[in-house]
Amino acid sequence: MAGSGAVQLAPRLPGAGAAWLLAGACLLALAALMRLRQRGAKAGAALALGMCAGLLNAGAQAQWRLDDGLADAHQDAVSRLVLRIAELPDGDAGGQRFVAEPAEPAPPGIPSRIQVSWQAPPGAQGGLPALMPGQVWRMALVLRRPRGLLNPDGADAEGRLFARGVRAVGQVRGQPRLVADRPWATPGVAIERARHRVREGLR
Repeated sequence: MAGSGAVQLAPRLPGAGAAWLLAGACLLALAALMRLRQRGAKAGAALALGMCAGLLNAGAQAQWRLDDGLADAHQDAVSRLVLRIAELPDGDAGGQRFVAEPAEPAPPGIPSRIQVSWQAPPGAQGGLPALMPGQVWRMALVLRRPRGLLNPDGADAEGRLFARGVRAVGQVRGQPRLVADRPWATPGVAIERARHRVREGLR
């Protein structure tokens, strides 16, 4: 925990060189833990191993999340993607918002999680189709990086999306087409599909 906390307090993430040093320190601490006999020395080696492992794990996860951002080439551009609804959609017949993941290999620079907003066209009869976790849609999206209001006393929308792994927001253009329905695609999708059924029952 101390290692993970140290990463949060650092002004920047450790680079590749520091990551290799931390990995070497982890191996040295592990070797010392296995060879030492004195209880105090073993406790010190265990603490050093935990600290190095926490630093390495938190730094690697943070760097992976940053690397998963939307590339400049896709900012404010229309991208045609095949996406699977990964979380419970939120909205009504006039508009829906949901988190989606690429169901097929996406072009480089497309994040692994996108928050999609789908508004019903003006004067549309019947609104939007029923959206459920696990559905796979082929759609055209205008992608943008998440942005939130810079109000120090308000909610940090950008930070909340970052914590959930959502590194782009997209607005649907045209008419998406349902390609497949895979409610058991992943354990997470299966849980979200079960939540959808519970919500429908409550409604």
